[in-house]
Amino acid sequence: MTHRYFRPLKPKTVIDTLHYVRQEMVREERDGLEHVDHLLRMYGVEPLALNMPAKTPKDFRKGELRRMVMETLREGPQTGADAGQKAAPKL
Repeated sequence: MTHRYFRPLKPKTVIDTLHYVRQEMVREERDGLEHVDHLLRMYGVEPLALNMPAKTPKDFRKGELRRMVMETLREGPQTGADAGQKAAPKL
C-alpha cells in the first residue's frame, strides 16, 4: 500500500497567492474577480483593503540592454561615464 503525504498550505500562502491572482485579474481586466474576492473574504481579508501597486513597464525588452552595451564597447576602450553618455537616449 502506498502512503501519500499531503502537507496543507498555510493560510498566509493562500492569501498571498489570491492577492497576486487578484492583481493580475484587475490589471488584465479578466473575468472572475468576484470569485477571488469571495475566497479572500473567506480567509478574513477585505479585498479592497489590499495594496494594489501599479505595474511599471520594463525599460528594455529582453536582450536590448546587452545589445546596447556591446554596441558601445565596439567603439573601443572608454570609461564608464563615457559609455553611459553615448548609450543614453537623446531627449
